[in-house]
Amino acid sequence: MWPEGIVSLPTGRLLVTSFVLDTIFLFDPITGGSALVAGRLGSGYEDGTGSKARFCGVRGMVLIERERLLYVCDVANSRVRMLTLPPALFDPAHEL
Repeated sequence: MWPEGIVSLPTGRLLVTSFVLDTIFLFDPITGGSALVAGRLGSGYEDGTGSKARFCGVRGMVLIERERLLYVCDVANSRVRMLTLPPALFDPAHEL
């Protein structure tokens, strides 16, 4: 997965960027489960939700928890991208 950036959610789960896979995953350190949050294999630039988004070299992230906003460094596209996270990611009962 080649993690580059990690942000902790209030549930204890982590959002992790994969620079090589151009994706953002949700990871549960207790169960070991993971789920794709945004991006898909293959570099590019495309706005969209979930797997419709495309990145090229995602690295660091900043979470604005109150507004469910995630700012992501999309390095090779020379952009800072903003994602609105679904409320389910902040629910500890949300299954991966």
